[in-house]
Amino acid sequence: MRGWLPATCKAVERALRRPCDAPASPSGSTDETPAPQRSGSPGITPRRRSSWSIALSPERAAPPRRVTRFPPCVALFALLVAAACAGDSFPPSGVGTLPHAITFGRDTLVVAPGATAHLTPHIGTTPVTGALSWSTTNAAVAQISPDNDVIAVAPGITTITASTTTSNGLTQGTLIVRVADTVRLGEFRSPLAQSVPVVSVFDHDLPFEFADTNGYLLSFWNEKLSGIDGHNGYDWPVPTGTPVLAAAAGVVTFAQLETPFSCPILGNAMVAGMWVLVAHGLSTGQAVVTEYGHLSRIDVQYGQRIAAGQQLGLSGSTGCSTGPHLHFSAFAGSPADARPPIVMDPYGWQSTAPDPWAQVRVGTASTALWSSSNAPPIYKEFLSSGSVGTTAPVVIARVHYMGVDDDHHPNNEFIEVTANPSVGDALLTGITLVNNRDERFTFPSGSILPAGQSLRVFSGAGTNSATALYWGRTTPAWDDIADCARLFDANGALLFQFSWFTTCGSTADRAAAVPMRAMDVESPMAGERLRVRPRPD
Repeated sequence: MRGWLPATCKAVERALRRPCDAPASPSGSTDETPAPQRSGSPGITPRRRSSWSIALSPERAAPPRRVTRFPPCVALFALLVAAACAGDSFPPSGVGTLPHAITFGRDTLVVAPGATAHLTPHIGTTPVTGALSWSTTNAAVAQISPDNDVIAVAPGITTITASTTTSNGLTQGTLIVRVADTVRLGEFRSPLAQSVPVVSVFDHDLPFEFADTNGYLLSFWNEKLSGIDGHNGYDWPVPTGTPVLAAAAGVVTFAQLETPFSCPILGNAMVAGMWVLVAHGLSTGQAVVTEYGHLSRIDVQYGQRIAAGQQLGLSGSTGCSTGPHLHFSAFAGSPADARPPIVMDPYGWQSTAPDPWAQVRVGTASTALWSSSNAPPIYKEFLSSGSVGTTAPVVIARVHYMGVDDDHHPNNEFIEVTANPSVGDALLTGITLVNNRDERFTFPSGSILPAGQSLRVFSGAGTNSATALYWGRTTPAWDDIADCARLFDANGALLFQFSWFTTCGSTADRAAAVPMRAMDVESPMAGERLRVRPRPD
């Protein structure tokens, strides 16, 4: 029997791959090209020598063709011999070819230690109602109950497998479970060691780049700002090589180049950026994933447990980027059997008005990860050329604007002026600071600013000092989208001016003159980074 069985198996394979009325090749061998299959009809697919599995062809309409049938003797003989060729049962190695394997509505699950997430397995669109057999590659990380509950045990990554027997044989499905270190809300920290101005913020209306075209970013305090429309995170411009730090303890779930894609802001060039993703478990039982993009170097690896503040890599400008910066995003991990992680604002939503991103079906409520004391400060800032090339006694050196909720906190913004060191001490009597709406602040009479020293003019109320003056306003003085700051002497002569995204003295619509500045574009690979599976050993 051992002598004729392999030959018989090969003969059955050739017979099933060739219609009965098809002629044999001149050499006496059969045509090895599989015959076309009907939609949903079974075909036998070789997996390895003397090992077989049944595969279903994709569900699609077959073109009109002649129906070919195997003679009854061949069909009966094939069934008998197929069982002998395959052994006692169809081997698990064939499961991967089944288009209707067990699925869970996601490729990966992020949970916090001690949390339980219920799974609802499906085969195709049909829920699995019978009992499943479960296994896990690391029971110390997560376990599975008979009721299809994932029980998170300890931080780490494991792959769970569900198995059942159907009319098609053994059917399986796998799910990657990432159990993250527990972090309390408010313990998250900045991914950068220093404070830097922000270029683009998270757009709550809505975070879909190049799909959202309303022409503005809606901040978490419900203010319309300029930036790249639909941005899904925060861009902080920093020099290439700046250390990028983990916002909290967690498990690395992605640390590599993304799949190349066409970048619209770089002439549709094919690019790929370096990204790191870290999963964190919240003390509430939820989970979040933080994302660090456009790196020039990665210092961690997939599956590694990292501490808060640990260096993940160095900033850069890889991928779809126009300059060195850090792109930072956060994703809300889905509890139970909901959707995969959804992008959210790590600052939360700090307005009494409804959050547009939380109102749409594909959106989510945003959770503030940082406390007010350790959140990266939000502001924009410009530095001027200062006293270079001018004989003015005092110049504008810095414009600091667009803080959080300027309408109620006008001291978020200030103009820094410096006495020209080439001129000497500056007498400020009669000098006025003017915005593009011709609103004026007059420096106190008798004020003297020593050569080379600076002072700041804050928009709100406060007590004047040698380094700070206060306009006394209850509303902001400087427009967050476009404005101009000018200094005039006591006779009305212009001393110095500095503008951003507009022309000084212009009454044109400010929004029309504002370019949408893009430091980066979030790639369509974001979903891929969230779903990445462990690389084979």
